Amino acid sequence: MGGEDLRAMNPEALLQKVSIVFQDVYLFQDTIAANIRFGRSSATREETEEAARLACCHDFILKRPNGYDTTAC
Repeated sequence: MGGEDLRAMNPEALLQKVSIVFQDVYLFQDTIAANIRFGRSSATREETEEAARLACCHDFILKRPNGYDTTAC
């Protein structure tokens, strides 16, 4: 990974550099904001919106009837 031998890496350090993105999408019957915060419930509203921006979803979300407070399902 990045030129490093994965077998030589500390497993904890490796886990900090790797994440999993599932291909099947599951939305909880909750708000869009709550779905975004699912992996980090302590995230602030600003952090939630920044995550949406990074995922190129922010503008789409703002077009929903209640923005981030729109029920996802």
